Amino acid sequence: MSSEGVVFRLTGNTGKLLKSPKPVKQHIRKDGYCLTHLSKNNKVTTFLSHRLVWETMNGKVAPGAELNHINGIRSDNRPENLEICTRSENMIHKFKVLGYRQHTVGKRGEDHSNSLLSADSVKQIRERWKQGEPQSSLAAVFGVHQTTISDIVRRKAWRHLD
Repeated sequence: MSSEGVVFRLTGNTGKLLKSPKPVKQHIRKDGYCLTHLSKNNKVTTFLSHRLVWETMNGKVAPGAELNHINGIRSDNRPENLEICTRSENMIHKFKVLGYRQHTVGKRGEDHSNSLLSADSVKQIRERWKQGEPQSSLAAVFGVHQTTISDIVRRKAWRHLD
């Protein structure tokens, strides 16, 4: 292991010691984390590279603890860029230090990105249901599932529209 977080192999495919250590190729996942594949006795094991670096330098990570990339770059696995923390500390770091923003949390009604209905539609659903129209026919008219209609009329959904 280097101070830059690079993992080296000491033996070749035949198990013989190499003249000089060779870096192990790391693969970057879609989420930005690096993976390292190591083999022993023809059995390949895959490790998250940052965890491998931490555990080589500092020992096992306690259950429930997480590793945080201080600069937010998930492929930067230098030991000085890694710190042990709780899930809560990791999330606080993500939003307060690195500046991530929450996109849909706190948005309600038609402002929410997953909303299929407008406020006017919800008012119509509640009015038509009060007049006795069945939830199944309301669901067909408004193009949503019957459970969505049920949540609306019982005010489990769209509570802010009262």
